[in-house]
Amino acid sequence: MPNVKYTDSATFRCLENLKEGSLDISLIHTGKEHCPPGHICSMPRDEFIIHFVLDGTGFYSAGGQTWSLTPGQMFVIYPNEPVTYGADETNPWTYAWIGFRGIRAHSMVRECGFSKNQLVLPAPDQKIILKHIAHPLLPEHRKDSLCLTPTEFPVLLCSLSAVVISVLHRFALYKNCPV
Repeated sequence: MPNVKYTDSATFRCLENLKEGSLDISLIHTGKEHCPPGHICSMPRDEFIIHFVLDGTGFYSAGGQTWSLTPGQMFVIYPNEPVTYGADETNPWTYAWIGFRGIRAHSMVRECGFSKNQLVLPAPDQKIILKHIAHPLLPEHRKDSLCLTPTEFPVLLCSLSAVVISVLHRFALYKNCPV
């Protein structure tokens, strides 16, 4: 297993190579990036990844469809599915993401409102999501999270995954609730 890695630059902040701590749900990586114009990502991943568009514009292509995305939207990448997403040439996006897997990951994604036919959704209050995603990326918290004991670290990762998924789930329930 690779060592936990932290990258921090003016445009990219990421905590990755996290050790899986739970079979239910495990945080694999999380981060935030301000992409350069025309930046494109195109590769299948082993985990679910939910991206939250914070600023700028970009596109997401999966399952034979392409979406133009703007702030306030989120998209999901399913494991082992070919996808392409990229930043606009003139107004490149900034996004945050959370990558996770586990035996409950698929059902949690479904409960949030995503499906293979619904890969893009409006995002819940992004301030709340960003707060939880950014927490382990802050220098004062990263040091603590990287120095946790082997039994404490999985608890932190599961907790972060659960909080973000819980916010998404509550948003999906609220959105589908009859008025």
